[in-house]
Amino acid sequence: MKKILFVFCSICIYVSLVSCTNGFNGKDDATSVILNLDTIKAGVSQSRLFDSFRFIPLENKRECLITEMDKLTDTDEGFYILDRASVPAVFLFDHDGTFKTQIGKIGHGKGEYTYIDDMTVNDRGDTIAILNGNKILFYDNHGRFLETVELDDKYGWDLIMHTSDGYLMGSYHRGYDGILALYDHKFVEKRYLGHITPDIIKGATSVRNLLQKNGKYISYFDPFASVFYVFDATTKDTLKKIMLQSSKIMTEEAVMKGDFMDESIDQLLEYLLVDDFLYCLILHQGYLEPYEIDIQRNKIRRVDSYVTYKFECEHDGYLYQAVSPYTMKSLMGKDFAEVPASLSKMRRAARALGRDFSEKDNYYIMRMTYK
Repeated sequence: MKKILFVFCSICIYVSLVSCTNGFNGKDDATSVILNLDTIKAGVSQSRLFDSFRFIPLENKRECLITEMDKLTDTDEGFYILDRASVPAVFLFDHDGTFKTQIGKIGHGKGEYTYIDDMTVNDRGDTIAILNGNKILFYDNHGRFLETVELDDKYGWDLIMHTSDGYLMGSYHRGYDGILALYDHKFVEKRYLGHITPDIIKGATSVRNLLQKNGKYISYFDPFASVFYVFDATTKDTLKKIMLQSSKIMTEEAVMKGDFMDESIDQLLEYLLVDDFLYCLILHQGYLEPYEIDIQRNKIRRVDSYVTYKFECEHDGYLYQAVSPYTMKSLMGKDFAEVPASLSKMRRAARALGRDFSEKDNYYIMRMTYK
Protein backbone atom coordinates (compact mmCIF):
# COMPACT_ATOMS: atom_id res chain seq x y z
CA MET A 1 0.00 0.00 0.00
CA LYS A 2 1.45 3.29 -1.02
CA LYS A 3 1.94 6.00 1.52
CA ILE A 4 -0.75 8.55 0.74
CA LEU A 5 -0.53 12.17 1.73
CA PHE A 6 -3.47 13.46 3.70
CA VAL A 7 -3.40 16.61 1.59
CA PHE A 8 -4.40 14.51 -1.44
CA CYS A 9 -7.35 13.04 0.45
CA SER A 10 -8.44 16.50 1.54
CA ILE A 11 -8.51 17.73 -2.05
CA CYS A 12 -10.64 14.77 -3.08
CA ILE A 13 -13.25 14.86 -0.34
CA TYR A 14 -12.73 18.08 1.57
CA VAL A 15 -15.73 19.41 3.45
CA SER A 16 -15.35 22.41 5.74
CA LEU A 17 -17.22 22.14 9.00
CA VAL A 18 -17.48 24.10 12.23
CA SER A 19 -17.98 21.73 15.11
CA CYS A 20 -18.68 21.32 18.80
CA THR A 21 -17.52 17.92 19.93
CA ASN A 22 -17.44 17.31 23.65
CA GLY A 23 -19.72 14.27 23.45
CA PHE A 24 -23.19 13.52 24.70
CA ASN A 25 -24.43 14.99 27.99
CA GLY A 26 -27.11 13.79 30.36
CA LYS A 27 -28.10 10.18 31.14
CA ASP A 28 -26.23 7.73 28.99
CA ASP A 29 -26.36 3.94 29.41
CA ALA A 30 -24.58 3.17 26.15
CA THR A 31 -21.72 0.67 26.12
CA SER A 32 -18.33 2.30 25.58
CA VAL A 33 -15.84 0.43 23.40
CA ILE A 34 -12.21 1.43 22.79
CA LEU A 35 -10.44 0.16 19.65
CA ASN A 36 -6.70 0.83 19.53
CA LEU A 37 -5.26 1.09 16.01
CA ASP A 38 -1.70 0.62 17.27
CA THR A 39 -2.39 -2.96 18.38
CA ILE A 40 -3.82 -4.28 15.09
CA LYS A 41 -1.56 -6.88 13.48
CA ALA A 42 -3.46 -9.39 11.36
CA GLY A 43 -5.42 -8.38 8.27
CA VAL A 44 -8.04 -9.99 6.04
CA SER A 45 -7.83 -10.08 2.25
CA GLN A 46 -10.30 -7.86 0.42
CA SER A 47 -11.07 -10.77 -1.94
CA ARG A 48 -12.72 -12.48 1.03
CA LEU A 49 -15.01 -9.51 1.60
CA PHE A 50 -16.13 -8.20 -1.81
CA ASP A 51 -17.11 -9.82 -5.09
CA SER A 52 -19.30 -9.60 -8.24
CA PHE A 53 -18.07 -6.24 -9.51
CA ARG A 54 -20.04 -4.28 -12.09
CA PHE A 55 -19.34 -0.82 -13.51
CA ILE A 56 -22.19 1.49 -14.52
CA PRO A 57 -21.13 4.47 -16.68
CA LEU A 58 -23.25 7.55 -16.06
CA GLU A 59 -24.63 9.21 -19.17
CA ASN A 60 -22.19 11.77 -20.55
CA LYS A 61 -24.50 14.72 -21.26
CA ARG A 62 -23.53 18.33 -20.65
CA GLU A 63 -26.55 18.91 -18.38
CA CYS A 64 -25.60 16.08 -16.01
CA LEU A 65 -21.80 16.12 -15.92
CA ILE A 66 -20.60 15.71 -12.35
CA THR A 67 -17.70 17.77 -11.01
CA GLU A 68 -17.47 16.16 -7.57
CA MET A 69 -19.67 13.42 -6.18
CA ASP A 70 -20.43 14.53 -2.62
CA LYS A 71 -23.17 12.01 -1.93
CA LEU A 72 -24.59 8.94 -3.64
CA THR A 73 -27.90 7.33 -2.64
CA ASP A 74 -29.34 4.26 -4.37
CA THR A 75 -33.11 3.76 -4.33
CA ASP A 76 -35.73 1.81 -6.26
CA GLU A 77 -36.06 4.89 -8.50
CA GLY A 78 -32.34 5.00 -9.32
CA PHE A 79 -29.17 6.80 -8.20
CA TYR A 80 -29.50 10.22 -6.57
CA ILE A 81 -26.22 12.15 -6.71
CA LEU A 82 -25.32 15.36 -4.89
CA ASP A 83 -22.71 17.58 -6.51
CA ARG A 84 -21.80 20.65 -4.42
CA ALA A 85 -19.27 22.01 -6.90
CA SER A 86 -19.51 25.43 -8.56
CA VAL A 87 -23.26 25.04 -9.25
CA PRO A 88 -24.77 22.79 -6.54
CA ALA A 89 -27.21 20.22 -7.94
CA VAL A 90 -28.92 16.88 -7.30
CA PHE A 91 -29.16 14.49 -10.27
CA LEU A 92 -31.20 11.32 -10.73
CA PHE A 93 -29.84 8.53 -12.94
CA ASP A 94 -31.49 5.23 -13.83
CA HIS A 95 -29.79 2.03 -12.71
CA ASP A 96 -28.29 1.63 -16.19
CA GLY A 97 -26.70 5.08 -15.92
CA THR A 98 -29.25 6.93 -18.07
CA PHE A 99 -29.83 10.51 -16.92
CA LYS A 100 -33.43 11.04 -15.78
CA THR A 101 -33.71 14.51 -14.28
CA GLN A 102 -32.25 17.23 -12.07
CA ILE A 103 -33.96 17.82 -8.75
CA GLY A 104 -34.78 21.51 -8.40
CA LYS A 105 -32.32 24.23 -9.36
CA ILE A 106 -30.21 26.97 -7.86
CA GLY A 107 -31.77 30.42 -7.53
CA HIS A 108 -33.79 32.69 -5.27
CA GLY A 109 -37.29 31.94 -6.51
CA LYS A 110 -39.97 29.62 -5.16
CA GLY A 111 -38.76 26.04 -5.03
CA GLU A 112 -35.15 27.05 -5.64
CA TYR A 113 -32.15 26.70 -3.33
CA THR A 114 -29.11 28.92 -2.90
CA TYR A 115 -26.89 26.11 -1.62
CA ILE A 116 -27.18 22.45 -0.68
CA ASP A 117 -25.96 21.49 2.80
CA ASP A 118 -27.27 17.94 2.46
CA MET A 119 -29.96 15.87 0.80
CA THR A 120 -31.94 12.75 1.69
CA VAL A 121 -34.42 10.49 -0.10
CA ASN A 122 -37.30 8.52 1.40
CA ASP A 123 -37.36 4.72 1.32
CA ARG A 124 -39.46 4.57 -1.85
CA GLY A 125 -37.17 6.97 -3.64
CA ASP A 126 -40.00 9.25 -4.74
CA THR A 127 -39.53 12.18 -2.33
CA ILE A 128 -36.29 14.15 -2.03
CA ALA A 129 -35.49 16.63 0.73
CA ILE A 130 -32.78 19.25 0.15
CA LEU A 131 -31.37 21.07 3.17
CA ASN A 132 -30.53 24.72 2.51
CA GLY A 133 -29.68 26.48 5.79
CA ASN A 134 -32.82 26.53 7.93
CA LYS A 135 -35.02 25.59 4.98
CA ILE A 136 -35.89 22.11 3.71
CA LEU A 137 -37.19 21.95 0.15
CA PHE A 138 -39.14 18.86 -0.95
CA TYR A 139 -39.37 17.52 -4.51
CA ASP A 140 -40.81 14.45 -6.22
CA ASN A 141 -38.73 12.03 -8.31
CA HIS A 142 -39.55 14.01 -11.48
CA GLY A 143 -37.83 17.05 -10.00
CA ARG A 144 -41.05 18.92 -9.34
CA PHE A 145 -41.14 21.17 -6.30
CA LEU A 146 -43.58 20.12 -3.56
CA GLU A 147 -43.14 22.37 -0.52
CA THR A 148 -40.74 24.23 1.75
CA VAL A 149 -40.41 23.72 5.51
CA GLU A 150 -38.64 26.42 7.53
CA LEU A 151 -37.05 25.46 10.85
CA ASP A 152 -36.84 27.93 13.70
CA ASP A 153 -33.50 26.74 15.09
CA LYS A 154 -31.15 29.65 15.65
CA TYR A 155 -28.07 27.98 14.22
CA GLY A 156 -29.57 25.59 11.70
CA TRP A 157 -28.55 22.07 10.73
CA ASP A 158 -25.88 20.56 8.50
CA LEU A 159 -27.19 17.02 7.96
CA ILE A 160 -30.58 15.54 7.17
CA MET A 161 -31.62 11.88 6.96
CA HIS A 162 -35.05 10.36 6.35
CA THR A 163 -36.17 7.68 8.84
CA SER A 164 -39.43 5.82 9.39
CA ASP A 165 -40.16 8.15 12.35
CA GLY A 166 -39.40 11.41 10.59
CA TYR A 167 -36.19 13.27 9.79
CA LEU A 168 -32.95 13.00 11.72
CA MET A 169 -30.97 16.24 11.73
CA GLY A 170 -27.32 16.79 12.60
CA SER A 171 -25.53 20.00 13.56
CA TYR A 172 -21.90 21.12 13.70
CA HIS A 173 -22.48 24.79 14.51
CA ARG A 174 -20.43 26.36 17.27
CA GLY A 175 -22.36 27.33 20.37
CA TYR A 176 -25.23 25.01 19.54
CA ASP A 177 -26.58 22.65 22.20
CA GLY A 178 -27.70 19.73 20.05
CA ILE A 179 -25.78 17.27 17.93
CA LEU A 180 -28.67 15.09 16.71
CA ALA A 181 -32.42 15.69 16.76
CA LEU A 182 -35.34 13.69 15.40
CA TYR A 183 -38.21 15.72 13.92
CA ASP A 184 -41.58 14.17 13.14
CA HIS A 185 -42.73 14.08 9.52
CA LYS A 186 -44.51 17.43 9.89
CA PHE A 187 -41.51 19.04 11.63
CA VAL A 188 -43.71 20.00 14.56
CA GLU A 189 -42.07 18.03 17.35
CA LYS A 190 -38.46 17.10 17.86
CA ARG A 191 -36.55 14.84 20.19
CA TYR A 192 -32.86 15.25 20.93
CA LEU A 193 -30.88 12.05 20.62
CA GLY A 194 -27.71 13.62 21.96
CA HIS A 195 -26.41 16.93 23.28
CA ILE A 196 -23.05 18.63 23.32
CA THR A 197 -21.72 21.47 25.39
CA PRO A 198 -21.50 24.78 23.51
CA ASP A 199 -17.71 25.05 23.42
CA ILE A 200 -16.37 26.69 20.28
CA ILE A 201 -14.23 24.46 18.08
CA LYS A 202 -13.26 25.55 14.58
CA GLY A 203 -11.87 23.00 12.22
CA ALA A 204 -12.28 21.02 9.03
CA THR A 205 -12.73 17.36 8.23
CA SER A 206 -12.58 15.28 5.08
CA VAL A 207 -15.14 12.77 6.34
CA ARG A 208 -18.32 12.52 4.31
CA ASN A 209 -21.59 10.79 5.17
CA LEU A 210 -21.08 11.11 8.92
CA LEU A 211 -24.74 10.18 9.51
CA GLN A 212 -25.84 6.78 8.13
CA LYS A 213 -28.49 4.11 8.66
CA ASN A 214 -29.45 0.57 7.77
CA GLY A 215 -32.24 -1.75 8.94
CA LYS A 216 -30.71 -2.23 12.40
CA TYR A 217 -28.63 0.83 13.25
CA ILE A 218 -28.14 4.53 12.83
CA SER A 219 -24.52 5.63 13.08
CA TYR A 220 -22.96 9.03 13.58
CA PHE A 221 -19.22 9.66 13.57
CA ASP A 222 -17.79 12.60 15.52
CA PRO A 223 -14.64 13.37 13.49
CA PHE A 224 -13.00 15.57 16.12
CA ALA A 225 -13.39 13.15 19.00
CA SER A 226 -12.88 10.00 16.84
CA VAL A 227 -16.02 8.37 18.22
CA PHE A 228 -18.81 6.39 16.55
CA TYR A 229 -22.25 6.71 18.15
CA VAL A 230 -24.42 3.72 17.26
CA PHE A 231 -28.20 3.98 17.76
CA ASP A 232 -31.00 1.44 17.53
CA ALA A 233 -32.72 2.24 14.21
CA THR A 234 -36.17 1.58 15.69
CA THR A 235 -36.05 3.07 19.19
CA LYS A 236 -33.29 5.62 18.48
CA ASP A 237 -31.64 4.67 21.80
CA THR A 238 -27.85 4.94 21.95
CA LEU A 239 -26.42 1.41 21.95
CA LYS A 240 -22.66 1.98 21.79
CA LYS A 241 -19.88 4.52 21.68
CA ILE A 242 -17.00 3.08 19.68
CA MET A 243 -13.88 5.16 20.31
CA LEU A 244 -10.85 4.95 18.01
CA GLN A 245 -7.53 5.35 19.76
CA SER A 246 -3.85 5.42 18.86
CA SER A 247 -0.76 7.26 19.95
CA LYS A 248 -1.60 10.07 17.50
CA ILE A 249 -5.37 9.89 17.02
CA MET A 250 -7.44 12.94 16.08
CA THR A 251 -8.67 14.76 19.19
CA GLU A 252 -10.37 18.03 20.03
CA GLU A 253 -7.01 19.34 21.24
CA ALA A 254 -5.46 18.61 17.83
CA VAL A 255 -8.27 20.51 16.15
CA MET A 256 -7.82 23.47 18.48
CA LYS A 257 -4.10 23.55 17.65
CA GLY A 258 -4.85 23.41 13.93
CA ASP A 259 -3.21 20.00 13.48
CA PHE A 260 -6.15 18.45 11.65
CA MET A 261 -4.36 18.86 8.27
CA ASP A 262 -1.24 17.11 9.56
CA GLU A 263 -0.79 13.78 7.76
CA SER A 264 0.87 12.34 10.87
CA ILE A 265 -2.41 12.63 12.79
CA ASP A 266 -4.39 9.36 12.67
CA GLN A 267 -8.00 9.81 11.61
CA LEU A 268 -10.94 8.22 9.84
CA LEU A 269 -11.61 9.61 6.36
CA GLU A 270 -14.49 7.45 5.06
CA TYR A 271 -16.88 4.84 6.39
CA LEU A 272 -19.98 2.86 5.45
CA LEU A 273 -22.47 1.13 7.75
CA VAL A 274 -23.33 -2.35 6.41
CA ASP A 275 -25.21 -4.96 8.46
CA ASP A 276 -23.21 -5.32 11.71
CA PHE A 277 -20.05 -3.74 10.29
CA LEU A 278 -18.46 -0.35 9.79
CA TYR A 279 -16.19 -0.43 6.73
CA CYS A 280 -13.67 2.37 7.21
CA LEU A 281 -10.80 4.14 5.48
CA ILE A 282 -8.39 5.25 8.21
CA LEU A 283 -5.19 7.24 7.95
CA HIS A 284 -2.84 5.54 10.42
CA GLN A 285 0.89 6.25 10.71
CA GLY A 286 0.84 7.97 7.31
CA TYR A 287 -0.87 5.09 5.49
CA LEU A 288 -4.46 5.15 4.24
CA GLU A 289 -5.89 1.66 4.59
CA PRO A 290 -9.29 -0.06 4.84
CA TYR A 291 -10.50 -1.43 8.17
CA GLU A 292 -13.52 -3.43 9.24
CA ILE A 293 -15.19 -2.79 12.60
CA ASP A 294 -17.49 -5.51 13.95
CA ILE A 295 -20.19 -3.69 15.94
CA GLN A 296 -21.48 -6.81 17.66
CA ARG A 297 -18.11 -8.28 18.65
CA ASN A 298 -16.37 -4.94 19.35
CA LYS A 299 -13.43 -5.83 17.13
CA ILE A 300 -11.45 -4.10 14.39
CA ARG A 301 -9.24 -5.62 11.71
CA ARG A 302 -7.26 -4.26 8.80
CA VAL A 303 -8.24 -5.21 5.25
CA ASP A 304 -5.29 -6.04 2.98
CA SER A 305 -6.07 -4.12 -0.21
CA TYR A 306 -4.40 -2.98 -3.42
CA VAL A 307 -7.43 -0.87 -4.28
CA THR A 308 -8.68 1.88 -1.99
CA TYR A 309 -12.43 1.61 -1.46
CA LYS A 310 -14.39 4.79 -0.83
CA PHE A 311 -17.87 3.44 -0.17
CA GLU A 312 -20.84 5.68 -0.81
CA CYS A 313 -23.95 3.66 0.02
CA GLU A 314 -25.54 0.23 0.46
CA HIS A 315 -28.88 -0.90 -0.98
CA ASP A 316 -30.56 -4.30 -1.38
CA GLY A 317 -27.41 -6.27 -0.63
CA TYR A 318 -25.04 -4.27 -2.83
CA LEU A 319 -22.32 -1.74 -2.04
CA TYR A 320 -21.84 1.22 -4.36
CA GLN A 321 -18.76 3.33 -4.96
CA ALA A 322 -18.37 6.42 -7.11
CA VAL A 323 -15.39 6.18 -9.46
CA SER A 324 -14.08 9.27 -11.24
CA PRO A 325 -13.02 8.95 -14.90
CA TYR A 326 -9.43 9.64 -13.86
CA THR A 327 -9.54 6.80 -11.32
CA MET A 328 -11.14 4.49 -13.86
CA LYS A 329 -8.40 5.17 -16.38
CA SER A 330 -5.77 4.70 -13.69
CA LEU A 331 -7.36 1.42 -12.56
CA MET A 332 -7.07 0.01 -16.07
CA GLY A 333 -3.52 1.27 -16.46
CA LYS A 334 -2.03 -0.07 -13.21
CA ASP A 335 0.68 -2.65 -13.74
CA PHE A 336 1.35 -5.29 -11.10
CA ALA A 337 3.82 -8.14 -11.25
CA GLU A 338 1.10 -10.27 -9.68
CA VAL A 339 -2.44 -8.95 -10.08
CA PRO A 340 -4.53 -9.36 -6.88
CA ALA A 341 -7.77 -11.32 -7.23
CA SER A 342 -10.12 -8.39 -6.56
CA LEU A 343 -8.26 -6.07 -8.94
CA SER A 344 -8.35 -8.73 -11.65
CA LYS A 345 -12.14 -9.07 -11.22
CA MET A 346 -12.54 -5.29 -11.38
CA ARG A 347 -10.56 -5.09 -14.59
CA ARG A 348 -12.60 -7.85 -16.22
CA ALA A 349 -15.81 -6.05 -15.24
CA ALA A 350 -14.47 -2.76 -16.65
CA ARG A 351 -13.35 -4.36 -19.92
CA ALA A 352 -16.81 -5.88 -20.29
CA LEU A 353 -18.07 -2.34 -20.95
CA GLY A 354 -16.24 -2.49 -24.26
CA ARG A 355 -15.20 1.14 -24.31
CA ASP A 356 -12.18 3.40 -24.25
CA PHE A 357 -11.73 5.21 -20.97
CA SER A 358 -11.29 8.97 -21.13
CA GLU A 359 -10.89 11.64 -18.48
CA LYS A 360 -13.73 13.44 -20.29
CA ASP A 361 -16.19 10.70 -19.29
CA ASN A 362 -18.78 11.24 -16.61
CA TYR A 363 -18.44 9.34 -13.33
CA TYR A 364 -18.83 5.58 -13.06
CA ILE A 365 -20.72 3.70 -10.35
CA MET A 366 -19.04 0.49 -9.17
CA ARG A 367 -21.43 -2.07 -7.71
CA MET A 368 -20.21 -5.03 -5.68
CA THR A 369 -21.50 -7.65 -3.31
CA TYR A 370 -20.11 -8.26 0.16
CA LYS A 371 -19.64 -11.64 1.76
